[in-house]
Amino acid sequence: VREIAPEGLLTMWNRAHPGHEVLAYDRIYAVNGKTRIEEMQQELRKNQSVALRFVRYPQMFAVELRADAAGPKPIGLRIERTSGPAAELRIEEVLSDGAMEQFNLAQIRLGRFHLVVLPGMFIRRANQVQGDAASMEDIVTGATPATLFIRRGDQMIRRAKPGM
Repeated sequence: VREIAPEGLLTMWNRAHPGHEVLAYDRIYAVNGKTRIEEMQQELRKNQSVALRFVRYPQMFAVELRADAAGPKPIGLRIERTSGPAAELRIEEVLSDGAMEQFNLAQIRLGRFHLVVLPGMFIRRANQVQGDAASMEDIVTGATPATLFIRRGDQMIRRAKPGM
């Protein structure tokens, strides 16, 4: 959900269900019980009435990358420093041979899709370092262990709920 139209069906639903509002950047999880993208699209096309299930992923989350039995492993991210007041690192790529890729695969196996780190997300803090992009970059381009605090890129600007 990128935006909620002021006079749309979701706005009416939100008014009727205070405390359970659908917000911008919530994700549609199921349409009439279907969870595969192709099936959800088909349900939306063929039915005049649909039951939608939404999920809200956390805007920020922590990722703990540990060394394995073989020892420290490269974190495996291609990053870029951001410009602006918040010193963050933008994730450009998750490399296939790093600890982050292994972390992502484990989260997928466990069904924790909300914890998968993707390009376009931001590193807000690396270990105990925040606000110093050069020091965070040193940590992120190094090896495990490391704890990264990740911010979703798609939630950088949140619009106010309709009627506020």
